[in-house]
Amino acid sequence: MDSSVHGSVSDHHYLRSFFDKMNQMRKGEVLCDVVLTTENGRSKLYAHRSVLAASSSYFYNLYTGTYLSRYSRETVIGGITDDILSIILDYIYSSKILLDQGNVEAILYAAFQLGLESLGQLCEKFLLRKLCVENCIKMTTLARLYSLETLQSEGQRLIINNFLKIKNSGEFFQLSSKELAQIVSDDDLNVRNEEQVYNAIRAWVSYDVSSRQPEFENLLSHVRLPYINRKFLLGTIDKDSLVTSSSASRELVAEALSFKMASHRDKKLFHNERTKRR
Repeated sequence: MDSSVHGSVSDHHYLRSFFDKMNQMRKGEVLCDVVLTTENGRSKLYAHRSVLAASSSYFYNLYTGTYLSRYSRETVIGGITDDILSIILDYIYSSKILLDQGNVEAILYAAFQLGLESLGQLCEKFLLRKLCVENCIKMTTLARLYSLETLQSEGQRLIINNFLKIKNSGEFFQLSSKELAQIVSDDDLNVRNEEQVYNAIRAWVSYDVSSRQPEFENLLSHVRLPYINRKFLLGTIDKDSLVTSSSASRELVAEALSFKMASHRDKKLFHNERTKRR
């Protein structure tokens, strides 16, 4: 007997027509059992709870849990504008969305808030196509915020490879100390010498010295001081007010000088992040 007679088949045309019909019903307010509004919005957007719950973990928990929203006709969505919420609803009912540089961040935020993983992945793919040296810091920060692993990895790679191009940009000075430490500690950081790394962190601290000075000694610990020119180490770094005012920073300079004076055999005793060449 031909096994294909009893085989399972999928009717994609039926699925498409089904969702087209559901979308028509939504727009015509047919059998809609929930109205979505935003906190400061003017629009009322009609929808079906079952469709929303099937598409979004946020709506599923909202409409199947013990929240009052389970029984309320109206659901208020915070942090999202009318326009973005309307775009999101169109996506939920059609799987289609038009992303551009003007709306992608707002849509990504909405996707993250509403638990729309597939939409978040579409936003990530769009942002990956737009990723470049000029925006890699912003993109990497955005990726970290929304747990976009591929975008974060690719953005970090661009930062590491183009450090000398981005270290004077406005976005560089907006990095958190944790983000900057992650960059300057990377073994593959593309610099000609460690003086460039030191100058970069010094400039970052000087951008807002009153609040950033406490971060300096940690950042300095990621600079490969033993490989800095002795003249620069003693004439510039050792005399830097940020170094002289910090016992931990002075110890780092002393360690670098000891490494320089040690014999080749004794250098092996200095085994830490700072004694590895990039």
